[in-house]
Order: sequence, then C-alpha cells, then structure tokens
Amino acid sequence: MENQNVLSEQLIKDVTQTELPDFYKTELNSANIRSKVFTILTGVYGALALTLVLSLVCTQSALYSWLLVILLPVFVILLSLSIISRNQNKIFKEEAAKIDFSNGNKPISINIQKSYKKLKTSYINVNWMCCLVYAVCILGYVVLSLLSVLIVIIGHTNEEFIKELGIDAMGIQSLEDMEKYLGDVAGDLGGSVLRGFRYVATPGMNNFFIAFLLLIFCFLLALFLHFWLITKNSTRAANMEAYYNAPIVPEAEINAIKKRIFIRDIIIFCLVTLIFGMIIWGIYRQIIYRRNLLTTAVPTSGIVPPVI
Repeated sequence: MENQNVLSEQLIKDVTQTELPDFYKTELNSANIRSKVFTILTGVYGALALTLVLSLVCTQSALYSWLLVILLPVFVILLSLSIISRNQNKIFKEEAAKIDFSNGNKPISINIQKSYKKLKTSYINVNWMCCLVYAVCILGYVVLSLLSVLIVIIGHTNEEFIKELGIDAMGIQSLEDMEKYLGDVAGDLGGSVLRGFRYVATPGMNNFFIAFLLLIFCFLLALFLHFWLITKNSTRAANMEAYYNAPIVPEAEINAIKKRIFIRDIIIFCLVTLIFGMIIWGIYRQIIYRRNLLTTAVPTSGIVPPVI
C-alpha cells in the first residue's frame, strides 16, 4: 500500500513537470499551497488561542469566557477552510495524474472550470472582504476607546469588578493612571471619550495599545492583500484564456455567479457592521448608565441606586 502511494505521488510529480501546461501547474501549485497555509494557520491559531485561554483560566481572569466567544468561531472557520482546501488539493492532484494535454489536446476539466469561475469572480469577494476588514479595524478602535472610558467609570462605582477583571491584566498600572489620560469622566464625558481615542493610540506597554497595533497590522495586511490578490487572480485568469483562446465558461454563467456573490457579500458586510454597531451602542449605553451612578453617588454614604 505504501509503495502504491509513493508511485502515485511520483507519477503526479512526473506528469506535473512534463506534460501539464504552465497555467495548470500554477493552479495545481496554488491548491497545494492553499492547503498547507490553512493547515498551518489552523494549527498555530489553535495553539495560541488555547495557550491564551489557559493562561486566563489559571489567573482566574473574568476575560476568558468572553474571549472564548471570539476565538472559537474563528477557529471553526479556519478548521473548515483547512479541511475544504485539503480535499480540493487531493482532487486536483488526482486529476493531474489522469488529464491528457499531449498531442495538442486542450481538455477543459471540472477543476479548470471551477478555478476559472473563482478567478473571474474573486475580485468581488476580495473587495467586500477587505472592506469588511477595514470597517472592523476602524470600529474595533472605537470599541477599545469606549472600553477604556467604561473601565474608569466602573472603577469608581464597583471596585469588586475591577478586582475580578484585574487592572494589571489589562496592562494598566492604576485607575489613577487612566484618569490622568481620560480626565474627569463624571464632569466631562464627551471630552473623556475623545481623550479615550488618544489614550488607546498612546505608545506604551498596555493591552489597549497592543490591540491598537494589531488593528493597524490587520488593516495594512488587508490593504496589501487587496491589491495583490486582485492583480494575481486577474493574471491567472488571463493565462487560462490565452491557452484555450476561447471562453472557458459562458459569460452569462459568470455574470449570474457575480450577482449571487455580490448579494451574499453585501449581506455579510451589513450583518457584521450591524453587530459592531450594536456593540458600540451597548458599551456607550453602559457608559451613560454608570456615569449616572457615578454622578449621583454621595461621598459620605456610598452610591445611591438610580431611580427607575
């Protein structure tokens, strides 16, 4: 059995190196690289996420349950993409061992058609997904800024929460240190929120600034991938068309696929931005509510419950 696998791999390698046209070799290599990249990403992400969650559990931080809600869906998505890409790579390799391009034959296989459809319509996915990353990075910055203000307010009205959360775990030296940047939250909420934007972007070894740097990195990476993928995919599609010198897939079918992809992507974009908008609205409502608690607190007897 092992010898058969070795012979099969060698056959695929020989065919790839000799008979296959350049565009097919490119698509075969792309499928192989995509499979390896998603597998590595899934493993690395899973290991880092597990380490982070275990470290928060060991320190008894209240953040780990919220972190799971964010990390787990991303891991499931990466794992699914890894399984799908590995399966596609396997099918492509099996086809490469059988397809015949010799003696002037120019067969159009199912895999070639699938690759062509993806390349001709990929710019829609790339545009919408990269725009989604841009929006998430910007909205994520807003969320971090509002959270910095909320933590200061909660620190005044609920010291037990601060102990559970752990000021040190958030990379903040003290509540007074944050107040120095944010000002008087009770007296000037608008100014504090604006200063919260500057605080998050202030260089320093705190988790707010580290998260801000990660958002900047994601933004720039998406910007690079945006232009690179559009250029690369357009070139690959053009190479296919040049080899066959004829339409690989009817234009009407390509247009129908583009329409479905556009509708799907705009729905995803709107849903994600709506979710982030609701998160921002919820945090700001909490800021207003807890600020009212803070401003109605009596110094000699503690906090007066709000009148409902």
